Amino acid sequence: IEHWGTANVTQGVDENGQCICKVFLPDTTFPADKVEHLQQTSKVLGQTVELEMSKLEVYESKLVIYSEKLVNLTARLEFIESRPDKYTKLEFELLKIELKQMEVLVTQLKASLNYSSPIFDMLYAEVRYRIEGAQSLSYLSVFGMDTINRLSLKISIK
Repeated sequence: IEHWGTANVTQGVDENGQCICKVFLPDTTFPADKVEHLQQTSKVLGQTVELEMSKLEVYESKLVIYSEKLVNLTARLEFIESRPDKYTKLEFELLKIELKQMEVLVTQLKASLNYSSPIFDMLYAEVRYRIEGAQSLSYLSVFGMDTINRLSLKISIK
C-alpha cells in the first residue's frame, strides 16, 4: 500500500468469520486529456493577449495622431480668436467640420475599447470645448461681418 501513496483501506471480519479487506487506490493514470486542454487554453489566452496588445499599440498611435490634430486645430482656433475679422464663414465652417470629425473619431475609438478611460474622456472634453469655441467665434464673426456690411452699405448709399 505504501507504494501507491494515499489509499483508502478498510478491513474487518464478516459474519462467517472471514477476514475482509477493501483497498481503494487512487487513479494513477496520467491526465493527458487535462494537460492537453490546459495547453490549448494557454495557447488561446496567449493569442488573445497578443491581439489585445496589438490593439493597444494601434490605439496608442491613433491617440498620438488625434492629440497632434487637436493641437493643430487648437492653434488654428487660437489664431482665429486673435483675428476673427480676417476669416470667412467658409473657413469657420471647415474648422467646425474638422472638429466634428475629430469628435466622431474619439468617440469611435473610445467605444472600441469597451471601457472608460480618463484620457479619452479628457480628449473628448477638449474637442467639445474647441467645437463650442469655434461655434461662438463663427457666430460672432458672421454677426460682426453682417453689421460691418450693413454699415458699409449705408455709408455708400449716403
